[in-house]
Amino acid sequence: MEANATEALSNQFDAQQVADFARQTLAAKGRLYGDAAQLQCVPIRRDGELCGLHFALRGPREVLLTAVWDASTGALWCYDSRGERFLRTQTAIGVKPPKND
Repeated sequence: MEANATEALSNQFDAQQVADFARQTLAAKGRLYGDAAQLQCVPIRRDGELCGLHFALRGPREVLLTAVWDASTGALWCYDSRGERFLRTQTAIGVKPPKND
């Protein structure tokens, strides 16, 4: 899955697509069904400007998987429930923030 997902992200994406990719990737790592886990998306700001997004996928049994997207480089880092990074991939740079910001 990781190779195909990385290739798919080489195209221009919006923030919802980055969030969808983060949800799919984290859910697959945690072996969670999409509906069994809730994804939180929190903007990361520096001096009032959006510089990234923090994703937290909470599942049953207090499972927590996270991802951080860097707006300046387009990098997405994914972390498992132990806080260990399991994936770093590239998304489009300059993705617009979610509308519910």
